[in-house]
Amino acid sequence: MSLKARFALIFLALCIVNYYFQMSLMYVSKSLFTIGALASAYFSITHRTNVLRVFKLFYWLAKPVCHYLLVSKLHKRGWITEEKCLKWNAKLDLIYAPQSEGLFRSLRGFFIKIAQRCSTRPDVYSEPYMEAFENFLANCPPEPFEVVKSTIEAELKKPLTQIFSRFDEKALGAASIGQAHRATLKETGQEVVVKVQYPWIGEIIDVDFGTMLFLAGLFHEGEYKYLKGISEIYKGELDFRKEAETIRKISTAVNSEFDPRLVHVPIVYDQYCTDNVLVMEYFPGQLLSKFCKQARKGRDMKTEKFSSFTPPTDIELKVIRAGVSLRRKVWNSMASMLNKSFGVAFAGLGRDTSQIVDYIQGLDVNIDQVLDTLIDVTGFQIFHLDVFNIDPHSGNILIDSEGRLGLIDFGQIWESTKQQRELVAKLMLEILKRDKEATIQILKDMGYKSEKDDADFMFMAAVFLFDCFDYELGEKVFGVKGRKEVLKAFKKDKLSEFPPEYFSFVRVSMVLRGVCLNFLALPSFAKHWEKYCLQIVKGTTPRRRKKSMNWFSKMTSFAIKSSTLIVPKADLQTIF
Repeated sequence: MSLKARFALIFLALCIVNYYFQMSLMYVSKSLFTIGALASAYFSITHRTNVLRVFKLFYWLAKPVCHYLLVSKLHKRGWITEEKCLKWNAKLDLIYAPQSEGLFRSLRGFFIKIAQRCSTRPDVYSEPYMEAFENFLANCPPEPFEVVKSTIEAELKKPLTQIFSRFDEKALGAASIGQAHRATLKETGQEVVVKVQYPWIGEIIDVDFGTMLFLAGLFHEGEYKYLKGISEIYKGELDFRKEAETIRKISTAVNSEFDPRLVHVPIVYDQYCTDNVLVMEYFPGQLLSKFCKQARKGRDMKTEKFSSFTPPTDIELKVIRAGVSLRRKVWNSMASMLNKSFGVAFAGLGRDTSQIVDYIQGLDVNIDQVLDTLIDVTGFQIFHLDVFNIDPHSGNILIDSEGRLGLIDFGQIWESTKQQRELVAKLMLEILKRDKEATIQILKDMGYKSEKDDADFMFMAAVFLFDCFDYELGEKVFGVKGRKEVLKAFKKDKLSEFPPEYFSFVRVSMVLRGVCLNFLALPSFAKHWEKYCLQIVKGTTPRRRKKSMNWFSKMTSFAIKSSTLIVPKADLQTIF
């Protein structure tokens, strides 16, 4: 059968599907373009491994995309109820979330970055997908130790044993472009983390971006602009010398300006840094992503009511830490008595272990303080430095036993100009005042345009992109009720121009927002960064708002919220 005959049969089959399911001709044309993409990919990509990579992506995505699309079309046509649509989608999530994780693990590279990006949106993706995506924040498949060792020795031109007195063969973590190992420098005895780039990552990145840009261009213009914006940033992440320079600049500024008990940026060791190897100070701690998962457990982030937060004062924080510490000590003491009595007895009867009660391993810190510090240090980078990290997701942040933040990854960065920072600062101040006309004018000065030039849409676009998801404001602006209705009204127009020079500012806002959503916090970045914006626009700093004199009531409310000690919350409230 000739190639023309095959395409004719495919077109006929798609027309039949269109007739029975009343799908628009747009889907038929796009399906043909997709098939054409497969053919063009086969002839245009020379390396066999890359051909198989593209084919594998299309092959595994075809079934879930068609399955979700079918359910959506049935619901839109009124053939199934909304309740049944949600039920079916929930079943599909359980089936395809693990399959998506397996696909991304096998493809690795850029697709791990996609999973990490999706993991920052608990309000968009269901829990099965969130669990699958969060595994890519730290538990990506690593390369064998032999590959790591040969890369380091080739880059530093010395045997591994001459550089490090100890080098852990098991990786601390693996990500999209490389993996990290804990080691000890032989010369100084300093504990360090050695980040090693995958030797194959450069070969596949262009193929991955080309494939995803093609698909996004067919199906979603907004995603196309997003991918186009991050393509050069992601490719720049492969330059470890550039990342070392960025870390040196940011660590010098942050470590000198911020309280060392709150945040720390590890220093780099330039003599051991090359294009593919990066050696930096070791920061002990746990990934923030672990606490995001715990905080989100049992909650549907698509329906939760989010609230802003106020960080505790120093006195409140001391009470919180004391309460949490007391609770842990009491619990662990009781657990120890049970494990050493009944646990030992059960172990003597054949039980595998004597531990029958788990010990509490926690942080003596309030998450509000953690989020406040994270937002503050990010705003400092954006408005006070000419370079900032645009990917502060929970897999790039550590928290030590004292609640101190460790910012450990600066691969994706943006170098901003003074004019860009000034325009963003002015926009933030107008958004904070909720000045609709001024906000829209600045947004247009920045180069943003919408297809219908709708004023309500442009104003809410500025708020959603740069500040927060203020659905209450959206209800007032659009004159509707409910989150779904706000989003429905918002989608009646869309951006036609998205200036790439401001993409990174939006990106960091979105990532930070995703981290906060895990803890049911929806902070206003315009409010948090007001002091930095005023310093740029007016050269002044606003006075800090005075804390309420009723410090005792606030102190006890924070204590109740953050630690129930060993007694039930209701009993604790009666005590106070």
